Amino acid sequence: MNSGTGTIFWFISQLHLFAIALFPAFLHAPPFLTAFDFPFAVSKNPPSVVAFLLFQLILVPLEAFIIIGMNAVSRQFEWEADRFALELEDKLGDKEMAGMGGKLGKALIRIACDKFAEEQKKKESEVVLGTIVEC
Repeated sequence: MNSGTGTIFWFISQLHLFAIALFPAFLHAPPFLTAFDFPFAVSKNPPSVVAFLLFQLILVPLEAFIIIGMNAVSRQFEWEADRFALELEDKLGDKEMAGMGGKLGKALIRIACDKFAEEQKKKESEVVLGTIVEC
């Protein structure tokens, strides 16, 4: 199990914040605004609000890729934690840890059922079709 998960998420969030720090480079880049059909006179001294709005048009799709990457990293850490729980008996050599994989599976199903029940209370009038796990 990786002990640096928090550090990895912190590093990725810092890179994400660094992307916002790139705005001044776009503010002082006339080719950026001329690419959006602004006259050269305007692009030499652009209004900050307009330049920031155009910068966001570029930043938003990049953020989508960052979010996908964060989700992928998060899922990998979850799989590592589940694998660790399954191998706990072998790693510790303790017979009391036998069956932890099955207990983990039952606990995860119970959590899913509890969440499903809470959502059902919120949506009493709606019909929910098809559940993955029968509670």
